[in-house]
Amino acid sequence: MILSFASIVDEEAANGADDGTYSKLKRMLRKQKATFGYEEVVMVLNELAAAPSLKDVSRLRHPHPLKGNMKGCFAIDIDSKTRGRLRIVFRPTNKDSYKNGDFSTVREITIEKLVMDYH
Repeated sequence: MILSFASIVDEEAANGADDGTYSKLKRMLRKQKATFGYEEVVMVLNELAAAPSLKDVSRLRHPHPLKGNMKGCFAIDIDSKTRGRLRIVFRPTNKDSYKNGDFSTVREITIEKLVMDYH
């Protein structure tokens, strides 16, 4: 899939913009009290980028559409051991690309929040 970011802060954290140390991402994870390291976030981002569509993302990541004030967004688990806690929240770049529960139509996403606990 094609990935873009809604926030420059999240994009810099994901890309290790500060000399490949991922210190911005590490700070972000510490703030969220994550029980895993930045490697897991990078692994999920790589999996998203390598997948032709959202349908091709591992079921262990539990990709799913969100409801309520986050309707139109999707979430994906970062770490299967802490399922339901910290997630990457994104939306299809083309709002009309997700139709009738068909994940295969989502081929380009915009990451809204790189690390988020919305519960």
